[in-house]
Amino acid sequence: MFKTNILMIFALLFVITGCGQNDVSPPPPETGDTNNTTPGITEGEINPLDDDDDMTVRDEDIQHSFMKFDLDVEYDRNVSYEAEYEMEGNGESKIEDDLNDRRLYGDDAYNELKPKLEQLNFTQETENIEITEEILTVFGIPTEYKEFELEVTFTDGTTKEVKFTQ
Repeated sequence: MFKTNILMIFALLFVITGCGQNDVSPPPPETGDTNNTTPGITEGEINPLDDDDDMTVRDEDIQHSFMKFDLDVEYDRNVSYEAEYEMEGNGESKIEDDLNDRRLYGDDAYNELKPKLEQLNFTQETENIEITEEILTVFGIPTEYKEFELEVTFTDGTTKEVKFTQ
C-alpha cells in the first residue's frame, strides 16, 4: 500500500507539472475599435509623456528638397518659433511655437511642416535675406524677430546656414 501511494503521488505530480508548461493564451478578441489612443487624451491633443517622435516617411511623400531643416526664430520676451525636420531613419519632426502656444511632434508636426516645406523654392545659391523673407512668409510668422537661424541640408547633401540678428 505504501508503494502504491508513493507511485500515485509521483504520477500525479508528473501529470500536474506536465500540464502546466504550455501557458499560451489566445489573443483577446478585437472590439472593432482600431483607434489606438491613450485614455484621457483626445484626438488632436499631445501626450507629453509620449516621447515617440518617429514618423513614417515614404519616398512618395517627399516632394521638397530638404533632408534636414532646422529653423529657430527668437522674439522678444523669450518667445520663439522652432521647426525641425530630419529625413534620416524613420524621420523626425517637431514644431515648438511659443507665438501660438503649440507643440507638435512626430506625424502631427510632419503633417503641418510638409506643405510649408513644399512651398519653399530656395536653393544653395539663393541670397540669405531672400531665404529669410521666404520662410517668414511661408510659415506665417512675424518679421520682427531678434534672431533668425536656419540650417538646411538639401537632398544632394549640401548644407546652407542662415543667421540674422536685428
